[in-house]
Amino acid sequence: MGFDVTFHPVSERDLQRYLFDIVDDPTLLAPRLAELCPDPGTRTLMQALFEDALRSFDEELADSVYAASRPDGDLGQRDEEDDGKPYDLKALAATVAGCRHPYWYARNAALQFVGEGATFGSMIRPLAEIGTGRMRTLAAAEETFFSGNYDVSGFIRPDDVREIAKRLEANDPVLVEAFGGTESRELESLRYAVTYAASRRLGLIEATDLAMIGGIVYAPEPGNLRAHYLKNVHVDRPTPSSSTGPGTGNGSGSGAGGPAVPPHQSHARTGRALAQTAIFGVLAAFLGLRLLVESGAGISFFIFVLVLFAVLGVARVLMTEARSRID
Repeated sequence: MGFDVTFHPVSERDLQRYLFDIVDDPTLLAPRLAELCPDPGTRTLMQALFEDALRSFDEELADSVYAASRPDGDLGQRDEEDDGKPYDLKALAATVAGCRHPYWYARNAALQFVGEGATFGSMIRPLAEIGTGRMRTLAAAEETFFSGNYDVSGFIRPDDVREIAKRLEANDPVLVEAFGGTESRELESLRYAVTYAASRRLGLIEATDLAMIGGIVYAPEPGNLRAHYLKNVHVDRPTPSSSTGPGTGNGSGSGAGGPAVPPHQSHARTGRALAQTAIFGVLAAFLGLRLLVESGAGISFFIFVLVLFAVLGVARVLMTEARSRID
């Protein structure tokens, strides 16, 4: 069956504000979700997910959430015949991240798989280690890796994300092979996610089946999904409905700016342009010299041809470099 994996950049501060604090004080649910989810539809869905997750964690805590968020007294008890899996508090970490930042899709590829978890798996820390209060008592939050479908990993801290970015830049052979080779879509998705997170000092969470290759998205902010099948993998700006609350900036914000083009792609494009310019220059010199010999044209014409091709070549390199920044 395999896994539909998504990489979710997020800061510890956002997890604290929009997850751990709410678990400790349910009265914060409504005001914090108003910050996290400007769109009313997204906010309603997130409230339902929080209520479902908290109920599976602690019935008494969940009832206090309902009472705080629904003044009419309707506690909205779960249907006893509903055998669906309750939304888990650990999964909320990924959905909170998905409301704040873009997240990237890969099929059957995850950092926890690299070197059977030994190489990069040690960078993934349980959410209980960064959580506070009641979150530390949640058994699922003590888990490091996702263990199946519809699951979420622990948290990769910003310093480790930057280390992964360095290894990607160096084309670490273990990492490249685990993600299907240098030209694989999975590796490219990881590059974009890590580049985005590292440039904003964010951490990273891996999740399974919040998004699927058929376009089905269970995350509350589907507009933030980046995938090759959506042809938007290079777009690093959150959707307009994403939050811009107090966490914005200093490693927590929406990070508006140019697309997160991995450096290796930009360098490759510029290198190809330089090589093509050199080839055209040699051809121009050969043709100009031949024209000079056969037609008796003056040396000034020959110099003019060389200068023209040099100017065109420089213009091509500059245009290619600019395209690397906006493509």
